[in-house]
Amino acid sequence: YVSQYTCAELQQMRFIRKSKKKSTAKLDIYETEYVPTLEEVIKFLEPTHLKIMIEIKESGNIKKMSLIINELYEKYPYLYERSFCASFDPRNLYAIRLLNLRIITGFIFVKYFTADLINDAAKTSKPISMIFQNNLILRYILDELFWWLGTPRGLKLMGCNIACLENTEINDRLIDVYKQNKLVLAVWTVNTLEQKMWLKSRKVSIITDIHFD
Repeated sequence: YVSQYTCAELQQMRFIRKSKKKSTAKLDIYETEYVPTLEEVIKFLEPTHLKIMIEIKESGNIKKMSLIINELYEKYPYLYERSFCASFDPRNLYAIRLLNLRIITGFIFVKYFTADLINDAAKTSKPISMIFQNNLILRYILDELFWWLGTPRGLKLMGCNIACLENTEINDRLIDVYKQNKLVLAVWTVNTLEQKMWLKSRKVSIITDIHFD
């Protein structure tokens, strides 16, 4: 886990990827590329006028995280106009809003929350217990709860401004529902030109891994 390393240890690591050359299986190591701090990224992006999504994946030090985020917003006021903090975990968003109501927040949600939770945990050294995996009633309740938090009523309860919805779940009806409730909808991860153009025509924001021309 990233949280097991100190900031200094993370910055000693270098970006590595498999070479795209078919003639060799060696790894390309970019000695100049390192893991930047959030503050370094914020400084770098300030003159670009790009909008920033700060995705928060904290689970153990939520209070400390919220203090750091608040300090960064106070230090770099442009963030209030050009960024928002998003998370799958409502506790992160609640902690941030508790400190600073000016910070825009977005709830990232999926249709089958527990399935994703189980699949992600299976890739780590701490998989989810079989007792939970086989408790279909509890999983159904949790799935419905997390999906409800992404509805207009749930977002307003959390004080969230943005609904971050998976691209496989988006449709015209949902777009209309969020627009009628004056909520911003950001769809992830939109990596096809066809879907991008459709969402653009509906005036919906997108989150993508692709640099579209």
